Amino acid sequence: TFEEEDTPCDPQSPTFVHTNSSYNEISTPTYYLGDKAYFKSTINCCLTGNWSKTGTGTYKTLTGGTPNFYLTLSSVGSFTLTNAATDGCDGSTSPSISFTTNDLPAPTSQSGTGSTTSATLNWTPNNTYKTVMVVRYAKDAAVTAPTQGTAYTAGSSKIGNGTVVYKGTGTSYTNTGLTAGSSYDYYFYTVNNNYYSAGVKTTVSTCTSLTAPTLTITPITECNNTYTSGKIV
Repeated sequence: TFEEEDTPCDPQSPTFVHTNSSYNEISTPTYYLGDKAYFKSTINCCLTGNWSKTGTGTYKTLTGGTPNFYLTLSSVGSFTLTNAATDGCDGSTSPSISFTTNDLPAPTSQSGTGSTTSATLNWTPNNTYKTVMVVRYAKDAAVTAPTQGTAYTAGSSKIGNGTVVYKGTGTSYTNTGLTAGSSYDYYFYTVNNNYYSAGVKTTVSTCTSLTAPTLTITPITECNNTYTSGKIV
């Protein structure tokens, strides 16, 4: 939401520029899924509450008040946002601003090592988007992608047949309580404001728990100079 200003306009039409979160103008940035995109009008008047969008990309929560605005980029694609600015402005009106949203980069170098009832996982997060979510599935189970814009909690959230086992900014995690002699698929996602990259997978197999054999030892015996051989059973 925003408030329309009653200040008389300069004899020009407003235009929009991309900014950082402090609303200082920047050149056109590279945006990724889940980013908050900030922009402002070059003059503090003439804007209306009527906006239109063209293009395949989507956004949510257009927020702000003239001249400063921000929105959350909610799908991959490009779009142009136009304001129906008319009142009191000279010349061409309806200023617009364009956004291109890219897929989030997935984590890399994912790996895992199994013990009898646990799996130690390792990965490398993106340098900018450091939060990673890990989802465990039984090996070869059907995989469900996270729902964009939905928050998940490690240890309690389910995604289809998968269980969210980790969410944070670390680079390793040990998943305990597994079944010995079983295999699991782990999917790793980059997280940005509850939006998710594509998942990358590693498969981990736990070790089989073996029962130690019981040894029975029969000793060598002697009776009247006669010896009986001992043995191990």
